[in-house]
Amino acid sequence: MLNQIKGIELLSVVPTIESSELVLEELTIAHAEGVFAFASHDQVAKTVTWEAHKNINESKQYIRSVRSKQSIKEGELFLCWAVRKKATGKIIGLISITELGPIRAQIGYVFHYDHWNHSEPMNAILMVLDYTYQNFKRFERIQGRCFPSNSTSRNLLQKVGMQFEGVNRAMMMVQG
Repeated sequence: MLNQIKGIELLSVVPTIESSELVLEELTIAHAEGVFAFASHDQVAKTVTWEAHKNINESKQYIRSVRSKQSIKEGELFLCWAVRKKATGKIIGLISITELGPIRAQIGYVFHYDHWNHSEPMNAILMVLDYTYQNFKRFERIQGRCFPSNSTSRNLLQKVGMQFEGVNRAMMMVQG
């Protein structure tokens, strides 16, 4: 995939992945309105490490921050996709893969509240897991994390075949 910045063509590190119902595509500033639609939702903000976005400019800054981290370099792999429903064209979430070490990675995701307990999050996660295992053979383990209180996410991770292994305490600073 090629992008253009001031007339310069750049090869994207994030491939488009498609199914019959979803398109996972490179996250761009053009997705800001869709990101704001879920990132501003109080219920969603309870499940992530960042606070609810107060305006679209915060969503644009978030997108810029995510894009600045994108890499396929071994040891620094980080890819993030915007998840779009084919039927409506709407962005319903984000999903990422982050390298944690020589043989392991972590999947991360956030979806619009209206799509929790629907099939799209599970299908998007399975698409990224398949892509990652097919294209980055070094990974023997891909893990997911969520807050212990987030039963929706815990159930989602179990549905894609992950197993509960424990609770990390005092692991990170979250919303202060």
